Amino acid sequence: PYLVNDGVNGFTYRENDIGKFIQRTVMLAQDADLRERLGSNAYETIACHWNAKTASENLMRFIEKHEFASEGPCSRA
Repeated sequence: PYLVNDGVNGFTYRENDIGKFIQRTVMLAQDADLRERLGSNAYETIACHWNAKTASENLMRFIEKHEFASEGPCSRA
C-alpha cells in the first residue's frame, strides 16, 4: 500500500476480496488506456521516489536532521 496509490499507479484490494480482484483485473484486460496510464504512473513512482539515489538522500537527511521524507524511502509510511 505504500507504493500503490489506488487508481493512480495501480489498484489495491483487501485480502481475500476476490470479487474486487476479479473486477479490477477485468477492467485492466478491457481498457488499454487504463493499463497504459497506470503503468506509466507506476514507472514514475519507482523512478522518481523509490530509487537508490532518493533512498540514500532520504536516509542521510534522516540521520543528520532527524527528518522524515514526505514520500518514498524513510517516509512515515
